[in-house]
Amino acid sequence: MSACHQRAADALVAGAIRNGGLYVKLGQGLCSFNHLLPPEYIRTLRVLEDRALTRGLQEVDELFLEDFQALPHEIFQEFDYQPVAAASLAQVHRAKLHDGTAVAVKRCAEELKHFPYVTVFLLWLLGLMHPSFSFSWVLQDLKGTLAQELDFENEGHNAERCAEELKHFPYVTVPRVHWDKCSKRVLTADFCEGCKVNDMEAIESQGLAVRDVAEKLIQVFAEQIFYTGFIHSDPHPGNVLVRRGLDGKAELVLLDHGLYQFLDEKDRSALCQLWRTIILRDEAAMKEHAAALGVKGKGRCSPRLGSASWTQPSSGPASTDYLLFSEMLMQRPVRLGQLWHSHLPSHEEVAYMQEMARSHFEAIMQVLRALPRSMLLVLRNINTVRAINVALGTPVDRYFLMAKRLVTEGVPWGWMRPVG
Repeated sequence: MSACHQRAADALVAGAIRNGGLYVKLGQGLCSFNHLLPPEYIRTLRVLEDRALTRGLQEVDELFLEDFQALPHEIFQEFDYQPVAAASLAQVHRAKLHDGTAVAVKRCAEELKHFPYVTVFLLWLLGLMHPSFSFSWVLQDLKGTLAQELDFENEGHNAERCAEELKHFPYVTVPRVHWDKCSKRVLTADFCEGCKVNDMEAIESQGLAVRDVAEKLIQVFAEQIFYTGFIHSDPHPGNVLVRRGLDGKAELVLLDHGLYQFLDEKDRSALCQLWRTIILRDEAAMKEHAAALGVKGKGRCSPRLGSASWTQPSSGPASTDYLLFSEMLMQRPVRLGQLWHSHLPSHEEVAYMQEMARSHFEAIMQVLRALPRSMLLVLRNINTVRAINVALGTPVDRYFLMAKRLVTEGVPWGWMRPVG
């Protein structure tokens, strides 16, 4: 079976690299499901975190001539045409300014100009042929999201806002943008060294503590989700680097600020309250705050959380959509009641989540359709960070760490206590 999984994973990667764009993004997203997919898929798909389809050198010169009326070697003291990274929608080149500053130059490919519209059309066509896989309800949002990622001036502004909002974290670095060498299709920022945040061996080789890295990662994104509401929506390991700071401890470098989601005060507050009530095991309040986010249970009350009757996914999840949503949010079987005893999922919980994903696809889609569109990318952030914590060996309790940063009306909660 392992060989079969490996062949399928190799085929997925080959297809994603060949087609580029959204296919690479989907592959990157699959990496975050390391609690559901066989390890062969996770190991193989990781290549998509920092490698994708590369383009010709002539295209680089043509782009710079169009946007800057100059060739790269006229703008920079040095410019390496060989990309150091090739992502889903762009390539990154190393260069040096005339004052000697090392910079990363990110550029978009010409063929991606119409990419958002083509992608949306193909997904619409897929929905016609296979209605059960229709994502028509999110297509217009997807088109806007892809267009946002292809606007590198927008990415530069996002990076500066992120740096400003996280400046009180001394261990966070956001590369400085050099605006005189930016355009809609080119972004120039400081070049920052570091290893990928899920590379345990590289982290430890720098004399850094894996636990410290995981803790800082979770705290930073909990700050965005529960406090600022301005959320990095693509924090896969290729976009978060780890390096040794001046204090000898781990420093996080946040890259690729093209895709951000803003969570308004109403939805942010409801999400804070929902996370809090899940941690406190308050089922009635869970139902209330899930409803505030559009997910409303229909039908009879559910059995008590953690009761034996919840050992398998319900045959009628529509009656308890708020519980299903809570499980999607935490990526743990809330109904089994084990979340409050250990932050490490048991074999029983893993089997439960795999069965839920396999048997209740339509119920999951129903919950996603009910949510505010802004919540979809927030869920992506939460699950990606969860997957990184797992890749690091789950050294910290993600649920409790995130709960500590819960806020209401901008004031940190003071209610935190151990839960039994």
